[in-house]
Parts: sequence; C-alpha cells; structure tokens
Amino acid sequence: MTLIPLILYFSLYPSIHSIAKYLVLQSSPLFAMVTRMTLGGLLMLIFLLFKNGKKTFFIVKKHPYHVAIGAFFRCAFPTSAIFWAYQYLPLGRFALFVALAPFSGAFLSYVMLNERLTKRKWLGIIIAFLSLIPLTITMPETTASVFERGSLFILPELAVIAYLLSLQYGWLKMKHLLVVEPSISLFTLMAYDMFFGGLLVSLLFLVGLQTVPAIKNPFFFSQLLFLLIVVAGFIARPVYAWLVKSYNFVLLAIAELSKPFFTSIFGWIVFKETVGSTFFIAMFFVASGFFLFYWDDMKKSRLGSESSN
Repeated sequence: MTLIPLILYFSLYPSIHSIAKYLVLQSSPLFAMVTRMTLGGLLMLIFLLFKNGKKTFFIVKKHPYHVAIGAFFRCAFPTSAIFWAYQYLPLGRFALFVALAPFSGAFLSYVMLNERLTKRKWLGIIIAFLSLIPLTITMPETTASVFERGSLFILPELAVIAYLLSLQYGWLKMKHLLVVEPSISLFTLMAYDMFFGGLLVSLLFLVGLQTVPAIKNPFFFSQLLFLLIVVAGFIARPVYAWLVKSYNFVLLAIAELSKPFFTSIFGWIVFKETVGSTFFIAMFFVASGFFLFYWDDMKKSRLGSESSN
C-alpha cells in the first residue's frame, strides 16, 4: 500500500496545534477550551443521535463513573493544562513533550496494571525521558512573542507533563471500558469526554472564578473554532482510525516521530517560532528511546512479514 496517506496525515495533523494556539490567543485558555470542547462534543453527540438514536445515551445510564472519569482525565484537566501552556511554549517544544506519550503510558501500565516491561523497554523509557533535561533546564529559544514567562520558570513544561499523565491515565480507563463494553465506539466516548469535560470547566465561569474574556476578533475566533472542531473531531480522528486498520502498528509508531518536526514547521510558519540545539538534542533522546522501546515489536513485525512472504 502507498505511504502517501500516511505522509499526508502526519505532516498535516500538527496544524491542529497551530489552530488551537491561535484560538487561545484570541481569547483566554479556559474560554477557548470550554467553547471548543463543549460545542465540539455537542455536535458529535447530535451526529450520534441521528445515527444511533437513543442508544447514544446507553453509556451515560450504564457507566456514569467512566463518563465522569473520561470528562475529567481525558478532557477537562489535560486540555485546560495544554491550552494554558500554549501561551508560553513554542509548538515544536510542546510536540517533543507529547512524543513521550507512549513511554508515560507504558510506565502507568506498569504501575497500575503490573504490566511487565523488558529491560530494553525500560532502557528506552529512561533514555526518552532524558530529553526532559535539556527541555526543562533551558528556556525556549523563543516564547512565540506572546507572553513573557517571568517567574513561571518550568511551569509550562510541568503543565504538559501533567497533560500527558492525565491523558494516559484516562486512556487506560477507556481501554478497560472498551474491554467490558466492546460495542461502545471510540467516537462516542470522545464525544462525551469533550461535552462533559467542557461543561465541567465552564463551572469556573459560572461560579465567578473565571471571567469571560473579551474576544479580540469574534468573527475570526468563530472561524478558528469551527475549523478546529471539524478538522480535529470529524476529520483527523476517523482518518487515524482508518490508518490504524490499513497500516502496520510499528510503521504508525515510527511515523509518530515526525510530529515534533512538522509541528515546529507550522510554529515557524504561523508564529515565527524558531528551534535551536536544545530541540535537536531532545529529539535525539526521544528517537533513541523510541527505537529501543519498540525494538522487539519491530523485530516481530519484520519476522511476521518475512514468514508471510
């Protein structure tokens, strides 16, 4: 099968972060998060309601605990953290942290589920997380000319790490639910995550802990919001689901390594962000850890393809 769809997806998907960052800069992190998630989740639920009817509400009635867990750990907390961090981190730097997702997920699986990890995988995790050293002890080459970090020090980086851990914990819970209820679609779970997660954060505005910000350009904000909802919710996710079915897992995992590179390109084009030696040093650690972590899987995949031939 041709690699063109794979290349197009992983080169264009990082543009979502540019759109989201622009959305934040038009208002405020929490307001951008609430409007994006609540409206996006509502549109997805309306689509599901037309498609599946009352079956759409099955999960709320039978698994309210999992709905609440998903709303907080997969949406409300991590999205709020990352939207706040957008103000202070160049997109390339942010993407390098996100590239650590497989390693943080494996570590949480070891802690929570007692899943065994080989020595090579442990070495890969350790090497990958060494990338945090250059990423946290040095300031970004640019802060996107948006806000000065001042006394925040490494709080934006810690926010991204919190985003990763929260999201991975939420995904582990989702994995358990999908085993218990295999009839539930991933799209349905994500719709509920977004809708209730957005409503949860909106409580901060209702109780007065946050004030609704003045939107710099309401029409432009609405365009960005619509674009982000359509691209992230209705295009990117179904396309990725198709890629998972069409391509080898190891090939997809390797392709994930390209995201920091393409994200940094979009950051340079849209926000005039630059990357320096810190970016490439951290990228080296992430890539080295990645190949060690997936070495056994790549070996099995190669042996499987040779045996099939």
